[in-house]
Amino acid sequence: MSTEDRLVLDYMAMLRHLNIDLRLRLITELTESIRIDQSKNSNDNDRWKDLFGAWSDVDDSMVEEIISSRTMGREIPSFDDE
Repeated sequence: MSTEDRLVLDYMAMLRHLNIDLRLRLITELTESIRIDQSKNSNDNDRWKDLFGAWSDVDDSMVEEIISSRTMGREIPSFDDE
């Protein structure tokens, strides 16, 4: 038996002793939490689309400035025979 299955059985053993109103409330709360999680997941899956073209309005001079400001933190040895 998996850990998840054991966890579900342990919860069920604990919840069996609750009255029906409390168990129905618990079902309602769990259902709502699933709905919220599903809506978050569907929004997260589409968020990357908002980034498309994020740099499209940047001036070319700014791109050149960013590229020219990059520096290497180490020297690359030359392997040319000189």
